Amino acid sequence: LLQYKANINDDKGKDQLPPLQLAVVGNNLKMITWCIENKCDVEQFNIDNTNAMMLAAKYGHVFALAALIRGGCNIQAVSEETGRNALHSAAMVGQTRAALFLIRVGVNKKILDVAGKTAAQIAFDR
Repeated sequence: LLQYKANINDDKGKDQLPPLQLAVVGNNLKMITWCIENKCDVEQFNIDNTNAMMLAAKYGHVFALAALIRGGCNIQAVSEETGRNALHSAAMVGQTRAALFLIRVGVNKKILDVAGKTAAQIAFDR
């Protein structure tokens, strides 16, 4: 990609996701590592107001979460539109392992989304 001067942060690809986020959805650890090493924007939010951490949490990809954290991803990132963080993403779909991992690495459990709910409240309401 870089050899052809492709914009590795372009979100005009499949499902309007940049390459790093596509790699996260596919749980492709080699591609996640490649993207991070080649300076992909690990904090980029997509058209759905989610970032790579939130996608990894949503799909329960714990090793992808660990790779993103090692790559410098902000574990406390919050969507401006929804007020949700990666822990909310895990809670919304019942990804318990991802939620426990995020809690262990220090994600703020007290963040309220725009509806005034914590991730625990979202999980309870499921």
